[in-house]
Amino acid sequence: MNLLFSFGNLIRPTRGGTERVTALIAHGLQARGHRVSFLITEEDISAPLPVGTYTCAGLSREEKARFTRRLCAHLGIDVLINEAGTSDDVLFLSHEQLRFPCRIITCIHFDITGDLRYFYRSMYIPLNSWGNLLRWLKLPFLKWMHTRNRRRRYRYLLRQSDTVVVPAPALVQQFFRFIGGNPSTRVRCIPNPAVFAPETVHEKEHMALFVGRLVPGKHVDHLLDAWAAAGAERDGWKLTIVGDGSMRARLERQAKRLRLHSVCFTGSLNQPDELYRRAALLILPSDYESFSMVVLEGLSFACFPIVYSFPAISQLLARPEWGIVLPRHHRKALTAAIREAIDRHLTNLPHQKDIHPYLKRFALPNILNQWEQLISSTP
Repeated sequence: MNLLFSFGNLIRPTRGGTERVTALIAHGLQARGHRVSFLITEEDISAPLPVGTYTCAGLSREEKARFTRRLCAHLGIDVLINEAGTSDDVLFLSHEQLRFPCRIITCIHFDITGDLRYFYRSMYIPLNSWGNLLRWLKLPFLKWMHTRNRRRRYRYLLRQSDTVVVPAPALVQQFFRFIGGNPSTRVRCIPNPAVFAPETVHEKEHMALFVGRLVPGKHVDHLLDAWAAAGAERDGWKLTIVGDGSMRARLERQAKRLRLHSVCFTGSLNQPDELYRRAALLILPSDYESFSMVVLEGLSFACFPIVYSFPAISQLLARPEWGIVLPRHHRKALTAAIREAIDRHLTNLPHQKDIHPYLKRFALPNILNQWEQLISSTP
């Protein structure tokens, strides 16, 4: 089949989880004989595009719809897969605007309502001026606007897509509760795939690991504060932060201010496998997750996860002894969990014989089977 994957940016697997998921699925389906092309909708790229990649960045919404319609006709696209279901792309990657007889699958990779539940806690607005006080007074209205607009957006994409794909069963239920509609088979759950450790891990270092983008929703600032408060460095522990993003400079200043001499910022890495293999703890204080590939990868390398709760957490940590799950934005609980993990020398080394067979359900071949079944089914 001819498939067109649409995303805002050029797919760079090291940039984030959505990009990694898209790359694994797209290239996996390509290896199975499907013809795969890519559409960039937002990022302006001056360098020559890779073969099979097209862009409509910089155009108006109507122009993007016309461009995509002509592209689908030129390539003979059977299925358009929109990987940016939470963005404005759904307003032109729809049957209403596209008017080309291909199927449209819209993917939602993030928590449906998690950021709305923690809307006020996620604000970085100190009460140190009249202007900031006014901003706080406006927040209830802003939350109402965000909620209304998102509900309209999700109702629209459900009407204008053949299938909506989310990565966790909890998100299917959350989706219909949020839009106020009756459950439909048009919203499907297909978990994210992951690439796992090829062998059993036998030893661990006194090292904790964070892997992800350095952006506000990942709350690495919570991690640094908790790491300092837990006194992990006094016990000879190191913290390695893998990833890059808009907050990196600020976080490096925070680590310096807290005198965290053992914290290492590596930037983005193509293959962090060696760090997974060495790390005893994987810490993810993020409210940005719906189905974390990082947790899957960490489990496969016998890391012990300490995570803020997210919709698929019970799907990944099938047993309570495999990790510690915390309420979101609970810094004191994060400090206590780090202290407990250090005191008890927690790792998942003893549980590998149970974890590895369980994780096979998320292996790439199994997930590709589900995608092939979806794209080949009759709408």
